[in-house]
Amino acid sequence: MYVPLLVLSSTAVFILCDALAANWGKNKSTASLILVVLVSPICYLLFGMLNEHKSLATSSAVINILALVGTILVGVIVFREGLLPRQMFGISFAFFAILLLR
Repeated sequence: MYVPLLVLSSTAVFILCDALAANWGKNKSTASLILVVLVSPICYLLFGMLNEHKSLATSSAVINILALVGTILVGVIVFREGLLPRQMFGISFAFFAILLLR
């Protein structure tokens, strides 16, 4: 139970950092930049804790794929960006890759 919680929490914090960085890039919000600087170490702390239980290759692959998909979903939901059918097809391959890595 501890490992899935680390995966989800690490991914959520990575997605938060990506969303804040995107907000800073679009709006030049100083508050977003400060939050990215403060929250980023938590991302890597959780990732390091996950690496104590899983191999580096598996944990980094799962976190990177989940963070990528989560960031895309934030772009679609928050920033109202559109996805092409081929991009949605690629996202489905990412979920399939996660299933293979388990």
